[in-house]
Amino acid sequence: MDTIITLSTTVDNRKSNDHQTTSMYNGNNVTISDKMYQKAIRALLWKLDKRLIPFLTILELFSFLNRINIGNAKIAGIENTLHLTQTEYSWAVSIYFIGFIYRAEDAPYFIRSHLISLGFMVAMLFASLILKYILWRENQHRDHLSPEQRTRELTMCGQEPCDAHPDFRYVT
Repeated sequence: MDTIITLSTTVDNRKSNDHQTTSMYNGNNVTISDKMYQKAIRALLWKLDKRLIPFLTILELFSFLNRINIGNAKIAGIENTLHLTQTEYSWAVSIYFIGFIYRAEDAPYFIRSHLISLGFMVAMLFASLILKYILWRENQHRDHLSPEQRTRELTMCGQEPCDAHPDFRYVT
């Protein structure tokens, strides 16, 4: 984009037959030579090709990996080659086909209804990670208690086993 703006702002005040009038973004008309216009178009196309073609090539490659190819791979013995069990292969195929569900015609309905579930799953994941960290810190704190602190906590909770007991450890 910078290349086009740089090339299109070069103004040639001379008038000749090989000039054309083009409109810039701000609405002003400028005169640019035909060669410069072609050069700007080529620069833009090269920039687009350089950024889009690799991505589109990979996308096209993956779009051909469909159910038939996966079925043929199983018949050809991909499970034995990769040393997968039946369960591991089934999980791999199931994970792969999630993309096909979302690319189907009903995809907007799946995405809309699954978005709420996905949000709850992410929230629970973060909550569990935070809880795990807090409990790990509590275990670390109990590991480094001085004898006086340990005795004080033992007198507070008594000899009864509970989570306030200094010997209690959370499983993280």
